[in-house]
Amino acid sequence: RYTAVRHSSLMLQDGRADRMGAGNRSGVGVRVLLKGAWGFASTESPEDSDWLAALDDAVEMARVSATRLDEPVVLAEAPAVVDEVRTPFEVDPTTVPIERKLAAVRGYEEASARRADSSVANLMTGYNDARQLEIVCNSRGTLVSTESVRTILWHAITTQNGSVRQRGREVRAKQAGFEMVE
Repeated sequence: RYTAVRHSSLMLQDGRADRMGAGNRSGVGVRVLLKGAWGFASTESPEDSDWLAALDDAVEMARVSATRLDEPVVLAEAPAVVDEVRTPFEVDPTTVPIERKLAAVRGYEEASARRADSSVANLMTGYNDARQLEIVCNSRGTLVSTESVRTILWHAITTQNGSVRQRGREVRAKQAGFEMVE
């Protein structure tokens, strides 16, 4: 199993950019069945040599586990699956500049502030997106590639009346692109 994800996030608090971040991560996980026992290893390294080392580690784990088995694993017969699955989206969030994302989130927070009354103690608005590729393959012929795009927008309002504080929060999340925000 190979997974690669690109993501970004930002949060405003009371009109100020409180947190921002973006990044890429990828890795591979290798699972083996040897003599009726499972072994697993993973790495986030992009190097082929490290992927082969993960395979060696998974084989060794299965070899050790096989010596302690009460009952060996037997896989059910299943046909191989070859497929590609893609989340439909209009605007790839990983290509949208952070300034545009910040402006959209700021617009939501400013609209909330205009409607708020004097009991508002705190406003927070956040945004997250991720574009992920996952490839699963096995020695039985299965090869499935899944590409998903997720976008999340949330807003929280804290009010105070004397010593009583309450928070309300709404989250909108969808397997969609930046068009959800716009």
